[in-house]
Amino acid sequence: NKKTFISWLTAEIKKKKKIILFNDMICSTLDVKTCAALIKKLIIRNSVGIYNVGTLDSLSKKNFAVYFAKKTKLFLHYSEKSVNTMSVKRPNNLALDVRKIEKKLKIKMISSKKAIVRLIKTIPKI
Repeated sequence: NKKTFISWLTAEIKKKKKIILFNDMICSTLDVKTCAALIKKLIIRNSVGIYNVGTLDSLSKKNFAVYFAKKTKLFLHYSEKSVNTMSVKRPNNLALDVRKIEKKLKIKMISSKKAIVRLIKTIPKI
């Protein structure tokens, strides 16, 4: 049972542990409920092809965690470093271009900050 970034982050914050966050690993993380709703809309419209499903903008893992902690009013003790310091090479930019899904569904994707707020609502008792 693999931990997600958010479950790991929440657990570490609760333990009051100092964590290391990447300041240059960029992502456009979307909450599951919003993602599922978008996939459902694509299915209903008989959409064919590959669609990137993510937020309109992107955040570093560090900025994601800092905003998450701010919105949950939890203290986040952290230091930051580059993903390039890892012994195993990892990509820096995992952000997705969502213009195709926006055009297909005639919508504007939500912001990363809005996705974090929605994500917080799904977490049982932080």
